[in-house]
Amino acid sequence: WLVPGLARAQHQVQVPAFGPWTADPVDDPLLYHRLRSVGLLHQARAIGRIDRVLLDRIERAQRALEPALADSGPPVLVHRDLNPHNLLGTQDLTGSWLRTGIIDFESSGGGDPLEDLRWLAVAEPRPLVQEAFLDGYRSTAPSARFDADRIQYHQLDLVLDIATWPRL
Repeated sequence: WLVPGLARAQHQVQVPAFGPWTADPVDDPLLYHRLRSVGLLHQARAIGRIDRVLLDRIERAQRALEPALADSGPPVLVHRDLNPHNLLGTQDLTGSWLRTGIIDFESSGGGDPLEDLRWLAVAEPRPLVQEAFLDGYRSTAPSARFDADRIQYHQLDLVLDIATWPRL
């Protein structure tokens, strides 16, 4: 997979390199994510496409997972839409894939690097491929910064995010 290496390279970029992000106040990761999720929940409830009981369950699950966000570390450049459709690559003469880039950064900002793993279950439903991806990501990431609860929190946030998208 190309994604683990590209994601890890992107996550080496510390947010201060770009100056302050007024839309991403990540001085306090827990507060930032709580406010983001509360906003998405409010929008999703107003739009009404997802059952309120499910939204309540998502809210409770996120509250239970919140303590894991305290270990997210300093903010890094986060794509927030990292999936196979936004990756560039080419094959060399041996047929091996070479990483060439990531596109579509309109949702990017400062945040928790594990936010970019929220699409994994959607973009790749096969458990063995998911585990191979995560092994590749873990091999280049400090183990203390990798937390399945943080990934699950961000996956629930993705559900809320999708619930607020306009209908096509």
